[in-house]
Amino acid sequence: MSRSLFWNTFWGAMIVGGIGGMYLVSVTQIVTSMVSEWGFSDQQAGMATTMHTLGSLLGMIYIFFWIDRLDIRKSMLVALVATAICEGIVALSGDPTVVISIRLFAGIASGMAFSMGLALLGYLPNSERLFALAMAASFVTAVISLSLWPTLLEWWGLEGIFWLYSITTVLCLPFIRLLPISVKVFESSSDPMEELGLADLFRGAPLVITLAYLLFYVGNTAIWTFAAQIGTGQGLPLEEVTELLSLSLAAGFSASLLATWIGNRMGYSISLLIGMGVIFGSSFFMFEITDGNSYLLAFALFNFGFSFAIPYFQGVQSTLDPSGRLLIIGLMTVSAGFFFGPALASLLLDGKGYDNLYWMGAACFGLALVAVQLVVLRGLGKEGQSAGVSQTAS
Repeated sequence: MSRSLFWNTFWGAMIVGGIGGMYLVSVTQIVTSMVSEWGFSDQQAGMATTMHTLGSLLGMIYIFFWIDRLDIRKSMLVALVATAICEGIVALSGDPTVVISIRLFAGIASGMAFSMGLALLGYLPNSERLFALAMAASFVTAVISLSLWPTLLEWWGLEGIFWLYSITTVLCLPFIRLLPISVKVFESSSDPMEELGLADLFRGAPLVITLAYLLFYVGNTAIWTFAAQIGTGQGLPLEEVTELLSLSLAAGFSASLLATWIGNRMGYSISLLIGMGVIFGSSFFMFEITDGNSYLLAFALFNFGFSFAIPYFQGVQSTLDPSGRLLIIGLMTVSAGFFFGPALASLLLDGKGYDNLYWMGAACFGLALVAVQLVVLRGLGKEGQSAGVSQTAS
């Protein structure tokens, strides 16, 4: 990759990561702030977040079907402008009915932008490095936003935070012109991979990768949802648990930087074996949690393995399907994982501890690891760079 292409795409990765990090914070903080600052009921605040999530899914579905007909630069520009306008309307209104309605459209626009940005990264050589860079940017954005949220809320109120969202989105617009490609450029490229039809994405290797991705996220969200309770259940103070979980996220950030540096030098098989093996092993370390040190070790390994594996997961998806549709299916799968993980975990918890949860996580990670290795070794070759993927996929 040329230096100019790398730096142009660097900004694309930062935009994707920034959008992801910004809305990650929204999910975790905005409900409480709507209740405390704007006087929304719990149901109204929850519905606003639900509508945003639904809108994001609708935006992803639209891009899934139309991505091969879109100009990425123009479409991302429209999506980001729409996002900025929607956030500004929310800031001006503060009325529950208006906010709930507009959050749907904000979700559609941001879901479209995020999907196109992720697909863009997948079109380029060494895409796993760019996926890892986007994850690192997401970590930084989320940590900064979470740290500043109480201060910004005190200074500007919730409407000020929505204006900040709007302005931040507008500041991304000048970098859109740096995005180097559109889908049509790669349709005529010398890429040896064949573009898959819609039906091909739901069978063979793409289907197996999607199911493995779902298992991976189900296991991850099941354990992470109850991470704080696991710590307090061992007698740790909530303040210490919060601090230790924040430290464990530093391991995840380090993993994303490491993946950015390494790229695919080791091949997808070994890289995924490392990342998924570490998170699989962390499930068993959780059985041994007795104090703060063992708690931190288990969740540092957990976050390291997760953050190291995801860019290579996405790299396999973009290699199997150069059109970017499989990456978008992956985004939809993440939403499903966020639903099924906590739901299944709640059914397994018996009030006597979290052993069943650890076993569930280990089973999900282990099965996902086996499935991924089968796809990579059969379809991509041991180094993850075989041109025979399309045959396996079909």
